[in-house]
Amino acid sequence: MKNIQANQAYFDLPSAFQLIEHLIHHWNEKTPDLFQRNITLSRLPQIIKAIQTINSSNCPNEYLGLLEPISELQSHMASPPSLPNLMTHSNEFLLLFDIQNFQQVQMDTNIKLSLGLEPADFNIRALAGLDPVVPLFHHHDVQHVIRWVSIAYTTLTLKIFKWKYKDDQFRFSFRSSTVYSSIKELRDIKYVCLEKTCIPYSSDPKETETNYPKYFLNKISVLPSECFHQVKIQFISRPIREGAISGFMYLLNVMLLGIPIKHLLILHERSLHRNIIEATHSLNKKVQYRHRVEHFFTEKQFADCLQKTIRKRISFISHIWCKAQLKPHEFCNSDAEAVEYAKKLGLLPIPKSVEDLIYRHSFLIKKQDIL
Repeated sequence: MKNIQANQAYFDLPSAFQLIEHLIHHWNEKTPDLFQRNITLSRLPQIIKAIQTINSSNCPNEYLGLLEPISELQSHMASPPSLPNLMTHSNEFLLLFDIQNFQQVQMDTNIKLSLGLEPADFNIRALAGLDPVVPLFHHHDVQHVIRWVSIAYTTLTLKIFKWKYKDDQFRFSFRSSTVYSSIKELRDIKYVCLEKTCIPYSSDPKETETNYPKYFLNKISVLPSECFHQVKIQFISRPIREGAISGFMYLLNVMLLGIPIKHLLILHERSLHRNIIEATHSLNKKVQYRHRVEHFFTEKQFADCLQKTIRKRISFISHIWCKAQLKPHEFCNSDAEAVEYAKKLGLLPIPKSVEDLIYRHSFLIKKQDIL
């Protein structure tokens, strides 16, 4: 393949679904105890379709009805455990969430002091903009919140990973309205940033892991809105677990948004470098390292793909997810704007483990081999 020029071959890349398969195979070889037995991805296309239905209808109360038959959850008839007696700061409150029935079951009264709300008012419908009495959502964030919650719910309930009670947690930040807070200072600032730390929870101290976490203990911190950057779920655990599960959620997001992997690589390079020349050079170096071919992409190809294809694609996706920020029929006017929207969508940066996986499973195919 040496000395092949750009007009002599195609750069073939795996799809997001294929990358999920490669990711699971890669990590299963390294650490099989992370996974459940008899892993199958046969239900993943069904779940993607269900999530798209949920997101298009903006109706989170459909989560259970659409996803439960696919996810094959276990039913538990036992009463929920009590909230643990943990020390919290004045700006924090605890919440016990039943993940398998997708409902809040207990909340401490510190929410009145930290957020100025009654426990009953802090509910899923209000956070998703479906409660006309107490709207807790931020109109820029609500679609992103629904998408990431869907992805986390799918990751938790598919028969793929085992979950550790003491090691695993999800961290999730988003903005919430304070219009109906009983605290005047919060009403005046209109919005706060809520940072949720979600930990698989069991009242039995002997339990260390589970295939299906029944409950999550959520510690919610009320922070100034200036602390908010973007809506995204971060999985935190031991390095190998974090790499596998974070990569899985990232690729699930890519698969859901439907952006080609080649476009992701170009956006990624453009986000890291000052200009097209440097970005093209970096992309070519990575192709050269994997395939021993120099100068595969020209600067003109790189720039044209960004301007004529990727900007439009990112604009189309942003019309769905960033409705309040990008008007209908409005397109990204620059590479920097396309990169910024890609970050808001959780597409950038590409996790290092996923980027390595993409190049490892890429191919250069001679055009005469296709004919």
